[in-house]
Amino acid sequence: MEPYASHECNMLMSYIIGECSKEERALFEKHLPSCLSCQKEVRELQEVWAMLPSHLEDTEVPEDLKAEVMDSIFNKETTIPKKQKTKWKPASLLSSLAVAILLAALVFALWDNIRMREHIATLEEQVTATTEIMKVYSLASTEQEMKLAKGTVQLVKQGKNKRIVANVEGLSATKGTEVYQVWLLHNGQRRSAGTFRVDSLGNGTLIYTMKNPDLPFDNIGITLEPDASGSQPRGKKVLGT
Repeated sequence: MEPYASHECNMLMSYIIGECSKEERALFEKHLPSCLSCQKEVRELQEVWAMLPSHLEDTEVPEDLKAEVMDSIFNKETTIPKKQKTKWKPASLLSSLAVAILLAALVFALWDNIRMREHIATLEEQVTATTEIMKVYSLASTEQEMKLAKGTVQLVKQGKNKRIVANVEGLSATKGTEVYQVWLLHNGQRRSAGTFRVDSLGNGTLIYTMKNPDLPFDNIGITLEPDASGSQPRGKKVLGT
């Protein structure tokens, strides 16, 4: 049988890419066992589809980027008469699919490059953002067993972010799941600013980015907690302003 000699043969591409109706699919599948040409093309096209990456991130590509890539590959002035029906041949099918794969790869490569540039620009902005120490708090021991303990807490502004930077020394070593927890106090209410452990010399550091930089606080306290899951103090206070 001559390739693509029947109406069913012309349904091959629609069948492969899943754009045919249920009736057309049933008609083509009924035709397929008796057409060696279509059987060959189906095998080859399915092998090409299988080469497409399955892990591509589902990212919307800007329309202007698509247009730019398309314009660089195809001649805008090349048109097909409306009434002319082009019959797909084996070579043209594979060539068109290969062009589609290369086009998709190019679009994704260009889009990844754009996103990488945006990410680098964001990192550069963070690095070059002016760092301002807004306030420094001194911490003194409130526990007799750790009377030599002390520390400082800085409220640091960098770009749009505000961070709590705490440095302490002279604390007792933590045991098991124990942690030291930093609390921000305002009008009798406490908010956790994170937890930390200390080294063998009793030194510890905490850097905490405030989720809401506009929330005020007046004082700072540090407690020794049984674990890091508490939303309110459960252990004894060891340092405070």
